[in-house]
Amino acid sequence: MENDWLHKTAKVQQFLRDFFGQHRVDETTGSVLHDAQTVLDYIADGLFVSLQKQELNQADLAKINAKMRHPLHLGLKRPQQTSYPPIMVLYQLLQKLGFFEFDHSKDLKKVWLNLNQTVLNSWRQLNATERYFTLLYTGVFCLEEPLLDLSSIFNLLTQLNDPDKRECKTYSHFKADLNPYKNSLALLELFGWLKLDYGLSTTSQHWWVKQIHLTEWPLAMALLIGREDKANSHGIEIETAMLEDDDIELFRQQIIDYIPQWQKHLALPKIEILTSGVHVFKVAWADNPEIWRRLTVPTQATWEELAQAILTAFQFDDGHLYEFRYPSHFGGYQQIFHPFLEEAQNADEIRIGDLGLTQGCQLVFLYDYGDTWLFTLLLEQIEDKNIKQIQTLAQQGDAPKQYD
Repeated sequence: MENDWLHKTAKVQQFLRDFFGQHRVDETTGSVLHDAQTVLDYIADGLFVSLQKQELNQADLAKINAKMRHPLHLGLKRPQQTSYPPIMVLYQLLQKLGFFEFDHSKDLKKVWLNLNQTVLNSWRQLNATERYFTLLYTGVFCLEEPLLDLSSIFNLLTQLNDPDKRECKTYSHFKADLNPYKNSLALLELFGWLKLDYGLSTTSQHWWVKQIHLTEWPLAMALLIGREDKANSHGIEIETAMLEDDDIELFRQQIIDYIPQWQKHLALPKIEILTSGVHVFKVAWADNPEIWRRLTVPTQATWEELAQAILTAFQFDDGHLYEFRYPSHFGGYQQIFHPFLEEAQNADEIRIGDLGLTQGCQLVFLYDYGDTWLFTLLLEQIEDKNIKQIQTLAQQGDAPKQYD
């Protein structure tokens, strides 16, 4: 890839050199580094999170919020993680970077959250600039739904130059105009691009913003990241393409002239792929968990073979589409699809041992998108055995009738 996306006029180059010569990226640049460390320190000894979304509970959220540089004062009786946008976005960033490990073996109704020590040790070796841009890059380029969607965010910042948009005098005004951006606004404040004045919440309201103050950072970041088209109102006319490559090293090379302190990257965790042994799954009908089958599955079997074994064990025909949902190492769930769906992860191309599943994790098998048959899979054991075919070890209950 040619290094031309950040080709700049002499005026832009000089502006960036002057700006970053006067504004070093360090612990004082917003509160993102302080608050990210707050979250990491709180989770250091591990804690339980919710099973489905793997989110923090109310008590932990309140304690973390109290330690943030700008804690929110909510009037909600039962605030959830989404009620604290700064915590929500930091949690997503740290999760995407591989800081979190989710252990399903301690409690079937909750998930135990630990910190990945390899990632944590690598984080400790980074300087403040390296940490800042690691988080920024992840929020901009790496999330499935980027927290900093550049087009909409810079449009928002442009709108904020309108005096009528700067002060939101009522909650309803904020909710109507800015609420869709609440997570991005929270992250922009964490990175030091904005300063937010919060209004007082009542018992029926989430956080809301009374006034938004732009700092000097948005223009510099617009120019640095490649959004010169959003800098027109500042007298800078230049067109460049957005960076589309997802290589963080390429991004670092493009801005090293302006940010020489960024030298190292965060070490991401590697998923352990198993090539031998067996996985023992307890497969239960979701509508009646007392009806189940226990299957032992070679790690070299494909997910297509497992799907066929489940259908056979429950006496279903195989004329419909399906998908598996499994817990990701980085939180949340990912999917494996029937080969006919031609999705990125096809069941006949991925083997059981490829996912690095851990004992105690729970999966979902959805069969037939019309009738929506749901089965839960509990990974009971991973054993060092050598079998070639999927076997049914035990069963309980009569299989449900597929057709009335």
